[in-house]
Amino acid sequence: VRSCMAAGLRPALPSQIRTSTLPELRRRQWRALRIGRASWRLSAASAALCVVGLLPLYLGSMRDLASGPISVISAPLAKPLGCGALSRPMMSATAQRPMNDKIVSPAYGYAALAEDADCVAEEAAAAEALIGEKLPEGLPLEIVRGLRLLAEQAAMGIDYATLGMGWEHPTARTQYHDAATPSVANAASVRRSRASIASLAALVRAGAPSEESIVRAFLREIGFGEDFAGVARFEAVLAALEGELMMPLRAFNEARASMNETYLGMPVPLDKVEQVVDQILAHVLKGDFAEWRYTNPVGVEQLRGLTPQQVAKWSEPTRMKHAGGLVTHEDAPGELGFFWATKIGGPSHGFDIEGQCLLPLLANARHKVVMVSDPAWPQHPAGRAHFRMLWTDSEPPLPMLWLEAVHKDFVAKVDPQPWPQAVVRHAIEKANAMGVQLAVGNSLQGALQRAVAERSGPDVAAAAVGETTVRLVLRPSNGVTEASDFLSEKHDWVQLDTEVTAPLHCCVYKPPQSSLRGGGR
Repeated sequence: VRSCMAAGLRPALPSQIRTSTLPELRRRQWRALRIGRASWRLSAASAALCVVGLLPLYLGSMRDLASGPISVISAPLAKPLGCGALSRPMMSATAQRPMNDKIVSPAYGYAALAEDADCVAEEAAAAEALIGEKLPEGLPLEIVRGLRLLAEQAAMGIDYATLGMGWEHPTARTQYHDAATPSVANAASVRRSRASIASLAALVRAGAPSEESIVRAFLREIGFGEDFAGVARFEAVLAALEGELMMPLRAFNEARASMNETYLGMPVPLDKVEQVVDQILAHVLKGDFAEWRYTNPVGVEQLRGLTPQQVAKWSEPTRMKHAGGLVTHEDAPGELGFFWATKIGGPSHGFDIEGQCLLPLLANARHKVVMVSDPAWPQHPAGRAHFRMLWTDSEPPLPMLWLEAVHKDFVAKVDPQPWPQAVVRHAIEKANAMGVQLAVGNSLQGALQRAVAERSGPDVAAAAVGETTVRLVLRPSNGVTEASDFLSEKHDWVQLDTEVTAPLHCCVYKPPQSSLRGGGR
């Protein structure tokens, strides 16, 4: 990718606006966030002062890491810390900002908003700094926070209707918060952001904002008309805002035409892309995105052959704690973090670069990611690995979990060395719980052998882990395409019919109670 860009294959950008000439709305946002930034600097300084004293403990924790995981958790993420209106996100792909922890919503995996005077005041101050208008007194916290999140994301927006998808867009999540990022600083994006803030200011001046007005404002921001107002639910819109989904949803909706060909230039049926994009967006707005992934007819067919218990275990957003504060998780309830997963490493599968490459993850029941949250990078998950539930090309077909390589966020300043072992442990626990085999590629073979040996001893590992060659069946994709650098050399391709992969050399783990029942054809 870097070679192609260096060779001049990256599209030329329209004229850009220098950081010093960004509109007032950008400067208001920096003021609204400076308290949080000051706290990060203080935390960094404190860490530097303590490093000598904590080094022995750190080294001890690294030794502990080799002894295996602390615990496996199948429940939602741990409850957030405080209100934290101006703080950065902590350890969760979905609950992007710590919030009031009095109530937890199991439906979305977010902390529900409780009436708290301090929280309301903090959120209102941030929203007013961004919008430039005084909010009416007595607004519920949900409304205030919705306004604040709308303004924060719109103020740093990208105009995908003008720019489309392409390689000029950010390759890491934190870059979407940087006003100097080329596609954020693009003249069309700045004009649109200015208009978005002006629209929110007008909404505030018109009277007390309501749940309905928040929903309609969000729909406008992602490029939808009034016809979706009857579909969208306020709770789902707030969940999408908490997950910072304004830009991913806007990109999918406004830049659909960019998904008309694969990375290698092969045609993709745009009418079918339109259909699946509409379904994805509609279910996010309704609040049943995760449920839809596993219950749509194509998804049900992908998992046909599993028992109801195995389906339940596969669809569960399993989360696992490891020594040193490391956490591996299949996002969280709601699975909205999947929209950002391919901005961790890549970057070709990103939602606004080669968006058709993300459709399989979002739309297929067989496809998940294992994310890595590292306390050294609290902004958002810093690692991820694609994780699939596939079938062997055998008689009868056998279920097999397929784990791909671990990727690291491009800008995360963190040591990823412990991650592969943690991700493999996570996959082993999933395989054991489902009673199915686990296959990993060459890059994870050593991690798999070590993880099984640590868990069960070297003799068990020798019997349970072995190298082999398999061909895997890919039942039709609900995302029109499939995308993988390991299942095929094509990177991404149209996959509307059942396919069988070429022979894949891999390392396979067979659980003690492996299920060998066939899955049918």
